Amino acid sequence: TRGPLRRRLPSGRRRGPAARAVLTHALETLGCPRVIAEIDETNRASIAVATGLGLRRFATVQGRLGPLLRYTT
Repeated sequence: TRGPLRRRLPSGRRRGPAARAVLTHALETLGCPRVIAEIDETNRASIAVATGLGLRRFATVQGRLGPLLRYTT
């Protein structure tokens, strides 16, 4: 059935379309010159979503709980 299969998918598979919609809205509708994402360095699913959207890593900064990777459009 569809329900159990969906729960087994990696989180990035479900969040990619929503993240793309937010990115498109920020760049096209709001006219933002760029979008920056700060992602915990251990959060592989979010890193996969960011790179899948075409964001590129440009910096690492120290967050309160550890290093954060910065990605931009």
